[in-house]
Amino acid sequence: MPAVARVDPKTIFSTEEWARLTSRSSARGIWLVVHAWGTIAAAIALVTLWPNPLTWLVAVMIVGTRQLGLAILMHEAAHGGLHRNQAINEWI
Repeated sequence: MPAVARVDPKTIFSTEEWARLTSRSSARGIWLVVHAWGTIAAAIALVTLWPNPLTWLVAVMIVGTRQLGLAILMHEAAHGGLHRNQAINEWI
């Protein structure tokens, strides 16, 4: 028995709000992947330009968070959620 009762989100959101929340944006999916890799590259560049323990620690934390983000995006891609075109979705 679940601890919390299931609530239909359509009772909370209007039809227009729910459509906006559940719609897929191909541009946003591509942007999220590019942003994650760009952030990883920036973290590596930070350590390359200013090599010290503090920048190394910051870069490790940033890269770790982006790895989690990429794993979540990979899960979305497995469900066809990153791009409307299936071939592009799988390539990303």
